[in-house]
Amino acid sequence: VWGTTWARARMPGLSNALPSFFWKFFHNLLPTQARLHRITRTTNEPCCVQCDTGDDDHAWFHSFTVCPASKPISDWLSAKLTTLPIYFESIDKALWLQFPGTNEATELLPAVWLVGEALTYAWSRRKNRQAMDIPVLTSTLTTKATHMSKSEKHSQCGKKWCQVLSGKIVPP
Repeated sequence: VWGTTWARARMPGLSNALPSFFWKFFHNLLPTQARLHRITRTTNEPCCVQCDTGDDDHAWFHSFTVCPASKPISDWLSAKLTTLPIYFESIDKALWLQFPGTNEATELLPAVWLVGEALTYAWSRRKNRQAMDIPVLTSTLTTKATHMSKSEKHSQCGKKWCQVLSGKIVPP
């Protein structure tokens, strides 16, 4: 599983920042409250500061899937992944880039790109204690997809996401 996950995290066509972000995410190195509490003396509690659930802020679970502050992003991501010709069992497995039965780079790149970009957006909003904003996320991703659509190697992926994000392609 790790070999597949890491190979997908380093796919050609991803921005230079995504493999680094994925590495930190997969190794639980993002500076969440739980990690900061474990490694510093200045973070008194491991609890999430984004919500009032009292749950520990762990990157693999709370920060990106169940935290009420980030839940809109994971729900949006699940909905967008259904527009692709891939199968994903759950958002948890999708965050680990586990798309069973899919090995074609042309099918994987759009899914891996979207997961990475959505996670980095959510993380930047969380660390700056800003609310998640789906229209801003969509606008940001549309800009990035437009840029990708102009690349020689990955234009198909970029064009696909431009269509999906603009609402021209809807889930079956």
